[in-house]
Amino acid sequence: MWTRIFCVFFLVSLAALSWRDIKEQEFPDVWIIICLISGISMDFSVSGPCFFNVLVWRIRPAMIVWAVWLLCAVLASVSGRPVPVGMGAARLFSVLALVLGGYAAAFVFCASSLLSGAYAAVLLISGRTEKGARIPLGPFISCSVVIFMVISGT
Repeated sequence: MWTRIFCVFFLVSLAALSWRDIKEQEFPDVWIIICLISGISMDFSVSGPCFFNVLVWRIRPAMIVWAVWLLCAVLASVSGRPVPVGMGAARLFSVLALVLGGYAAAFVFCASSLLSGAYAAVLLISGRTEKGARIPLGPFISCSVVIFMVISGT
């Protein structure tokens, strides 16, 4: 029962992040922390005593995700270009790697990139936006997490 409650909190925090990203194009740290706490609680209620072993194995992918994102942001700023995806998304992907694992974070990244790319293509073809417009990534990340959780059975 606790696993379902924490899963609902996890999904609600992702929905709140998506809503805030749509409205203000930012990922508030409060919702990222709620997502982290509810996700870790969800893992703890499932894993029990093995939780800390699982957490130790997930710290490395989370740090790798953060480091790669930070490297991309530094390279973009050095080259004088705007950072294509903000650091809020980097924090969220690090949390997802910590909560769901590295493979899940990679799946969510690929799926959200494909979904947002398809959405952007539809907007461009229909003439609703012009080239270079920014679209929020949060809803696509949340949708990809739900797809992953349904496919994996978590």
